[in-house]
Amino acid sequence: MLVIFAAVAGGVNRFFKRGNGDGVRIEAKDNIVLVDLHLVLKQDVNIREVSRNVQQNVTRAIQEIVGMDVGEVNIHIEDIDYEA
Repeated sequence: MLVIFAAVAGGVNRFFKRGNGDGVRIEAKDNIVLVDLHLVLKQDVNIREVSRNVQQNVTRAIQEIVGMDVGEVNIHIEDIDYEA
């Protein structure tokens, strides 16, 4: 789990908590890792760019640190935090 937290790029404010979950779902099937991230972004960020950066960073971190192939990293933008 620390691999995921370390790999999330700027622009992400926090993970979106759903019930007892922490906004992260990781599954391994046939030695392939599947990741779902539910994020809350900061205001005034490029959603596409932040999502792409998070996907690339998470994929790289899992491959380098865990040594497994990544099948997919799905990004779910749940909310945008606007400062008052």
